[in-house]
Amino acid sequence: MKTPVQITYRHTESSEALNELIHEKAHGLEEVCERITACRVVIEPPTEHHRLGKGAHFIVRIDVSVPHEVLVVTRDPALAEERDDAFLAVSDAFHTMRQRLEDYVDRQRERRKGAARA
Repeated sequence: MKTPVQITYRHTESSEALNELIHEKAHGLEEVCERITACRVVIEPPTEHHRLGKGAHFIVRIDVSVPHEVLVVTRDPALAEERDDAFLAVSDAFHTMRQRLEDYVDRQRERRKGAARA
């Protein structure tokens, strides 16, 4: 990825394997949009009011900066499936971010078409 990925772990230890997955997924976002200027990822374990232990739900937040916008995806543990883990949560969040980036690129194309017609 041209722009470095900032990864923050809150209330949990860093994982080299998870870092590799995040970098791989972030690099894949550039296939959709080359104009990404920043990518920030925050990983949090379940809070006290969420179930802990095996199958715990992780919170993942991804902020991607593109010209004139910041796209944000938060993987909400309340919407998570059973037997969730950090790797699945990261993959799901990046899948959603990819869709948001595709929408952004489509909107930019439409704006350019509209401006060209005017």
